[in-house]
Amino acid sequence: MKTGQKNQGQFGTVKGMWASCEVTVSGHPLLPGASRRICNHSPSGFNWGYGGSGPAQLALALLLKLGRSESYARNRYQDFKWDIVAQLPQSDFELSVREVYDWIREHP
Repeated sequence: MKTGQKNQGQFGTVKGMWASCEVTVSGHPLLPGASRRICNHSPSGFNWGYGGSGPAQLALALLLKLGRSESYARNRYQDFKWDIVAQLPQSDFELSVREVYDWIREHP
């Protein structure tokens, strides 16, 4: 799900580093604290590329960061996990923030 540079400039990029399981949004670290306060799926942190607890934590954190509200994130993060996060490669990834916004728009 690597996105072309032309879509990334205006909206930014979500990047994941497989070796460390660190994720950034537009160059800023995405931390699991806020998402863990809602639901602590994965004490070890984020992951992606499958449908487990680490991807659920990442999906919740991304929707909290980029979504409309905490309520929206709580209600939609499992769908977002399956549609987007579980489909990412089990390696480093780049995802346009616009793709996240597009998903949110398509899933009110």
